[in-house]
Amino acid sequence: MGSLIPFIEHNDANRALMSSNMQRQAVPLSRSEKCIVGTGLERQTALDSRISVIAEREGKIISSDSHKMHLLSSSGKTISIPLVAHRRSNKNTCMHQKPRVPRGKSIKKGQILAEGAATVGGELALGKNVLVAYMPWEGYNFEDAVLISERLVYEDIYTSFHIRKYEIQTDTTSQGSAEKITKEIPHLEEHLLRNLDRNGIVRLGSWVETGDILRANHRISHRSLRKALAGLLRAIFGLEVSTSKETSLKLPIGGRGRVIDVKWIQRDPLDIMVRVYILQKREIKVGDKIAGRHGNKGIISKILPRQDMPYLQDGTPVDMVFNPLGVPSRMNHWALEGFGVAHILQEILTYKSDHLIARQEILNATIWGKRVPNHEDPPESFRVLVRELRSLALELNHFLVSEKNFQVNREDV
Repeated sequence: MGSLIPFIEHNDANRALMSSNMQRQAVPLSRSEKCIVGTGLERQTALDSRISVIAEREGKIISSDSHKMHLLSSSGKTISIPLVAHRRSNKNTCMHQKPRVPRGKSIKKGQILAEGAATVGGELALGKNVLVAYMPWEGYNFEDAVLISERLVYEDIYTSFHIRKYEIQTDTTSQGSAEKITKEIPHLEEHLLRNLDRNGIVRLGSWVETGDILRANHRISHRSLRKALAGLLRAIFGLEVSTSKETSLKLPIGGRGRVIDVKWIQRDPLDIMVRVYILQKREIKVGDKIAGRHGNKGIISKILPRQDMPYLQDGTPVDMVFNPLGVPSRMNHWALEGFGVAHILQEILTYKSDHLIARQEILNATIWGKRVPNHEDPPESFRVLVRELRSLALELNHFLVSEKNFQVNREDV
């Protein structure tokens, strides 16, 4: 993962090692985004991880859904390509592959058919491009703490999906008590049983909250052990002693979500295991850890409203506030260099710099109130940059890529 760090040759070795480890620990987001400043190896890393589905032969897509795709090869044979749909990883994250090629589209060998959980357009996408400020703010970013805007929460910028597994197994104790799976359990409130089927197992697709029962069962005690006690209580108080104990599997605190899978494993009539998989949606919150690609990590200390965040000269509020004291002492100033390159490239590609034709047309459109034209050719400064790199035997081309299907719409310049 060290090959994905921009300006790694200027970084401190310890910080580069931290960045490599934290990129391995990154949580896949619900809507990933390609990095503006990269090293050029994001596509190769995504291919080597085998998280995307690559076409092994050319043909035509005849049908696709969330679980599989059907490819009609050039030889006339129909090939079924399975997809990973909401599968739990070892770290409880959600692995999901999304089809990117529409039905009826012809494909070539090596083309990407489905994206993984952390890829966009065939490139590895582990985070988001947000507006960051390095400045102190009332002590809330003291000691590497990070201040974030509420926009990251409300617009699901850093929202992720997780899959938790809950399982319970019936057993028989040494005293002869056996567990039984049933919905008919006394002394349980009705709303706790609303998501259970007739067998006492939670239904697929149910929304469960904290304290809801996932599997209803009770343990039946051996009658001979309580025979004397039951007779004594019946004679003195007129009470009937219950011979069962409720041992249901309940959802713990903080485990709300949607039931996506239920597995019933039965080895013998008395040995039954039930596994329930719950999909949870988690927004970013105070206490979460965030990190950049240069080892600049921190813990979120406070989430501020947008109107309270620091803002630029044009009134745009920033998304994150880092402590500037964490940069010079760790020789981490190349993180600032990486942030600045994104704005430099944006300035080069604007029409107002030195696009000879578009600059005059935009001026006339602004004066006469017409629609601003959108030219596809780059400005002159970008052409000069391309020629300079080609003189150093470095080939550089640019493409116009669709944001929907990531297909190239124009020949390289």
